[in-house]
Amino acid sequence: MIGDRLRLDDRTIVVAGAGGGGIGTAVCRAAVELGANVVGVDIDPEPLAEAEVAATATGGGGRFHGVLADVCDQADIDRAFEEAMATFGSVDGMVHVVGGQRVEHWHSLDGYPATNLDEVFNLNVRSALLTSQVAAREMTAAGRPGSIVHISSVASFFAAPYSLAYGVAKAALNSMTRTMAVEWGGRGGRVKGI
Repeated sequence: MIGDRLRLDDRTIVVAGAGGGGIGTAVCRAAVELGANVVGVDIDPEPLAEAEVAATATGGGGRFHGVLADVCDQADIDRAFEEAMATFGSVDGMVHVVGGQRVEHWHSLDGYPATNLDEVFNLNVRSALLTSQVAAREMTAAGRPGSIVHISSVASFFAAPYSLAYGVAKAALNSMTRTMAVEWGGRGGRVKGI
């Protein structure tokens, strides 16, 4: 059956940006429903708790473990993946959902603050690089090539007034994802962007 081929039993998926009730929470819920063990990572305890409620309400055989961490901080990322390994014994994939921009980042090009670019790149690109490096390292070391998925945006392809940093950051994320796919593909793993 097709449903059986989609099962993720005995696999551990790390979801960076698990909380908030949006894409990250939906990924957690779907993965648990398909039998995966999910390590949901978020910087905020309340949205992370909401993700746990959503994920564990589905049934399906998987389990959820939440980790509070800042995915822009290398030590927090390392700790989150160590916790994943300690809790479930493997890392078989990662979905990186973290991204976006805050209201103060919307600004016209006239007098555009360079700090906006730095902050939005840190959140959308640097965090994806750091989490992907650790995920690839863990999967390669265990001899379990898996899958890394980056959530991007149509903003990477189209112009949006007052949203320079976000569009540029998502375009950079797309480019980085393609580079990772080429470099790490020889190990048997997959890196893709949605």
